[in-house]
Amino acid sequence: MIFGLLFDCIAAEARRFFPLLVKEITENIPKEYLIFEGVFTYRMYHLSPIELEHIDYNDFGICVVVPLGSSFTGGNLRFNYLNIEYNMQPGDMIIFRSAKLLHSVTKVVEGLRQSLVLTSQKYVIDKIKEGEVPL
Repeated sequence: MIFGLLFDCIAAEARRFFPLLVKEITENIPKEYLIFEGVFTYRMYHLSPIELEHIDYNDFGICVVVPLGSSFTGGNLRFNYLNIEYNMQPGDMIIFRSAKLLHSVTKVVEGLRQSLVLTSQKYVIDKIKEGEVPL
């Protein structure tokens, strides 16, 4: 029940902030390949990652990061060129263009950082458009 509400909220926010991208995804991908209210094609669960700065070139449009679990120190989401760092905690959510923005995650100093990451992978979208079923 709680995850259903969370996913409904995530999908609504994605539609609100990125309506054209969501429209393109939902119009080009069969519903059976879409998850969480038909907005995303891929989900990951991260456990205390330390990520070097990178751009997710395989993401088609939007990325959502939702911290889960108990509180932690460190593990901030950084947008390097913008010189912005978010101290995200459980209950927070961020939606951003991971294929456009250089980003990283800082070292977790205390506790356990868990997060749910939702994306629309370009690989999955390309395979579906080619008529293949991605595994």
